[in-house]
Amino acid sequence: MKLVFIAQSIVALAASGQHPLGTTGAGHAVRKTPSTPDFANFTTDAMEEWRVPGVSIAVVDGDRVFSEGFGFATLPDIKATSDTLWSTGSTTKAFTAAALSLLVASKNYSELAQGWATPVSSIIRDDFVLFGAWATAHITLEDAVCHRTGIPRHDWSIPDSVNGRPATMRDLTRNLRHLRPSEEPRVKLQYSNYMFGVLSHVIEVLTGNGLERVLREYIWAPLGMNSTSFGAGKGRKTPERLSTGYYWHPRKQEFVPVSHEPLDLFSGTGAVVSSVTDYAEWLKCLLREADPFPSAVHRDIRRPRMIGTPEQNFGPDVTLYGLAWERTTLHGSVAYKHGGTTASGGAQVMWLPDLKYGIVVFANSGAASRSLNNILSLRLLEDRLDILPEDRYGAADKDVLYPERPATPLPPTAPQSQLIGKYYESGYGVMYLTEDTDSDKSSGTRTILVGRRPDRASLGQVRFEHVSGDYWIAHLWDPDVEDSPDYGGGHFKFDVGGRVAALEITISLPGQDINEGTITFERLG
Repeated sequence: MKLVFIAQSIVALAASGQHPLGTTGAGHAVRKTPSTPDFANFTTDAMEEWRVPGVSIAVVDGDRVFSEGFGFATLPDIKATSDTLWSTGSTTKAFTAAALSLLVASKNYSELAQGWATPVSSIIRDDFVLFGAWATAHITLEDAVCHRTGIPRHDWSIPDSVNGRPATMRDLTRNLRHLRPSEEPRVKLQYSNYMFGVLSHVIEVLTGNGLERVLREYIWAPLGMNSTSFGAGKGRKTPERLSTGYYWHPRKQEFVPVSHEPLDLFSGTGAVVSSVTDYAEWLKCLLREADPFPSAVHRDIRRPRMIGTPEQNFGPDVTLYGLAWERTTLHGSVAYKHGGTTASGGAQVMWLPDLKYGIVVFANSGAASRSLNNILSLRLLEDRLDILPEDRYGAADKDVLYPERPATPLPPTAPQSQLIGKYYESGYGVMYLTEDTDSDKSSGTRTILVGRRPDRASLGQVRFEHVSGDYWIAHLWDPDVEDSPDYGGGHFKFDVGGRVAALEITISLPGQDINEGTITFERLG
């Protein structure tokens, strides 16, 4: 590897002891304790409300680090601690972006002579082919890192396997040629896991090494993040530290375990498994602008590149996006933050440079963790700032799908049994629609329409719920995570003879900032 200047500049960070959230420690300036009995009660109540078994929290406040676990890492009796290992999801992206910034700053790669303005296709020409020739030739590393390529999420199309083997980031990159953009390039921020898969592939091509090795050598090892890895490998060596992911099953009224296995496929988009203790070291580096990054990289990390939209639950200010950090203002202070969600866990990381204050919250219940982590991180920050109750942030959800549906549903053009068959879309692959039985305590046993996608381990099923006429709700299910909250619209199209011709699925809900357009699966038989 070529980052010689980094190896020469690494120095040990000043040691800062870690303490339970309620402890300040002797010999240091006393800081307001981030945990009180009231916060502990608030946390356990919120965990119960959102059906999350376990949470770990770390708070960096000046020169001190406080950390603590709540609930259970693994049911029924393994408690969550500061050293529990959790799936951290898309918070991985900040490491990927920082690593690429290091490569750019090193000036040691001729392929990066244009810096962030380097066209992606100039590095991985055969693999990076977009739907249009102009975009293929002109989309840059900076466009990809700040989600302004015009490509929406298209998560449902991400391949898990190719020709019977696990898919790689190169396979993911090559699938982009089949996917339509929904906006012109550089017009709108549209969050894209695909593009961080592309950047993972770029880093591996440039360095000749796997991305995990690059991150360990240049970031994790210098920071002492010795428990951080891709996938659950580290945790399997110390199974007592590895959390188990869960999903609350409403019909069974119990937590259902979720495997960590798909994490190994996510690479720089969301593969990291780590502890809040390790992430506290990451936050100290960012807050102090410390090694192993030179000042140019720290400036790069903090520089906003694209305008987003305000998040109601994080205050009224506009959101800007840079190197996998959202930049906004919270109660008058600049804040950088990013969340992460996988089927087996969720994360929220936030740091406020002016306050020298940062928060890490990890939990083990997928989508439910996303809401819980936001609530807990904001509570900690607002407690720290002594924000009055009436001035605190909050948000509410609303139903936006099919608001004009009739009170009495119209019958479909064809019975459910005639909708079964094989459907295909070039970027999203094959989907087989079949009938299956489902049951719950309220409605009993019923026959439902199910779409199965054999080459997709995650979001591999779609369960259809009839609304009216030929319009359905398409519930996007992970086979390991029943009753997934993700859903979109489904619309069956018929030819002049009354036969099913296609299934249109609209993943983006009305009013969402990112429009993924309509995905049309043609019926093959």
